[in-house]
Order: sequence, then structure tokens, then C-alpha cells
Amino acid sequence: SVNAAGTYTVTGTDANSCTSQASIPITSEAAPTVGIVSSTGSLNTCGSNTIDLSASATGPSGVTYSYAWTGGPNTSNYQNVSGSAGGTTYTVSATSNTSSGCIGTHAVQVINTTPNAVTISGDLSFCAGAPGSVQLVATSGFASYIWSGGAYSGTGATITATPTATTTYTVTATDANGCQVSDDHTITANTPAPVSITATNGKNIVCTTGSTSATSTTLTASGASSYVWSTGATTASVSVNAAGTYTVTGTDANS
Repeated sequence: SVNAAGTYTVTGTDANSCTSQASIPITSEAAPTVGIVSSTGSLNTCGSNTIDLSASATGPSGVTYSYAWTGGPNTSNYQNVSGSAGGTTYTVSATSNTSSGCIGTHAVQVINTTPNAVTISGDLSFCAGAPGSVQLVATSGFASYIWSGGAYSGTGATITATPTATTTYTVTATDANGCQVSDDHTITANTPAPVSITATNGKNIVCTTGSTSATSTTLTASGASSYVWSTGATTASVSVNAAGTYTVTGTDANS
């Protein structure tokens, strides 16, 4: 048995004491260096997502290799690998297609992570035509956040949305493992209900009986949930006894 490269010679002697020699050269072939890369550049998977593993071997010039994965395919590529929460080891062997059949191996561990859910909290509506803003807050604890959908200011988990119409905002959150999750939040533009005023005396004070006295009239507003009059009153109906223009602001159930 020999374990080194070189030329080995043997001399044989027959029964007549005649001798002859034979020689054989033994060459040395280095075992290949084997590497594994993933289709995403990461050995982490998220939820039901998978990656592909690709093996490659390098060795002496001109030598080619065949591949076999432990428990997997006999090709250089191992597709749709998901890993596990505790990590799954994937091992590949590369065998040279020479008489020596030199073998190199390499292994990687693929870890599967189930990302936390992200949700958006904030007001669901605003009054159309009224200036204002809505603060939207996404679940904390993620490495980064990307918002889209409408006008807003701010970065990170909290933004100030400034929609002018019904708008759906979306946040995409990325965790420390590179896993991405998203959520949508629709802010609805509510059209205020029209407010009207009726007066018992046709909106006019009908009679003046003296320098300081007047017949009063009752003004009644309708169409909203609460009211504020220009007189300061906060009831639906007010009694007035002086000429003038009276204004009421009504607020509906959507504020």
C-alpha cells in the first residue's frame, strides 16, 4: 500500500533466477474545495418561503466533479430548501471524475424563522374638506419600515398621514432576520351631512313694541349630532330676539 505520489518499481525473479523489472507512476490529486451558496445570499428562510442551494467544487485544472447531497438530489443544486426553526444541516459531496475519485464535502445550516405580524393602528376616517392629519402607528420591534399609499410625513413605525380622499396606507416591515411582513390601513373620507336652520317666524322678528322689546323667534338646526351656535349655545334650538345673521356649526357622528 502506498500513500504518496511517485514512481514505484518492482523487480521479479523467476524459478530460473532470471529477473525483470516493472514500474508504475502514481500521481497525487488534491481533494476539491467545495462551497455552497444560496439563491438569496442568505441561509435564513421566512415562514413558508424557500431557497435554493448551489454547490461548486474547485480542484486541479481540467478535473470535473459529480455531486450528491445527503438525503437530497445527486446534482449540484438543491432546490426549495426551507430549513427548520432549530436549523437543518445540508451536506454535499463532490467527487472527481478521475480514477482516483477524490471527494470533498461541505455543509451549511439553514434556519427557518416565522416572523411576527405587523399591524397598523390609527383613526379610520376623517371629514372630507377639513384640514387635518391622522397618526398611524405600526407594531414596534422591526428593523425597518417602508410606508406607501398616500401623502405622509415621518419615518419608522410612526407616521403622520395627510390624506385628501379615502386612502389605503401600507407598511412593509423587515425583521432582524430579513423576513418581511405587511399590513394595510384604510382611512375613509366622510362627507359631512348638510345642516339646515328653520325659524318659527320665517327667520324675521315680526314686531317691535318698544325701544328694547321684541318678539322672539326660535331657530332650530337639524342634520347633525351636536351644534354650536354663533351665540354660544350648544343646543339644537335657540330663541333669539334681535335682528341679525345667526350661524350654527353642526358635527356629525364621524366628528
